[in-house]
Amino acid sequence: MAETPTKTFAEQMVEKLEAVLLGKASNDVLEYEIGGRQLKKYPFTEIMKLRDRFKREVVAEKKATELAAGLGNPKRKILTRF
Repeated sequence: MAETPTKTFAEQMVEKLEAVLLGKASNDVLEYEIGGRQLKKYPFTEIMKLRDRFKREVVAEKKATELAAGLGNPKRKILTRF
């Protein structure tokens, strides 16, 4: 029986992109060719944009989960006057 993943796709992507960013600090070649085969890599800024996009998605997922559980937004106050 397959286990349900504890992390969402967006959370997994954030982890993987951060790992790539850690590796990119020492390897900043964007394109090279060996024996007639070419390899192109994403620029550092593009990877950061992707990571930031997935981070926003993780935050949105967590908010949706909290809202579905009836927790709402603890930072938001509803003021009333009687």
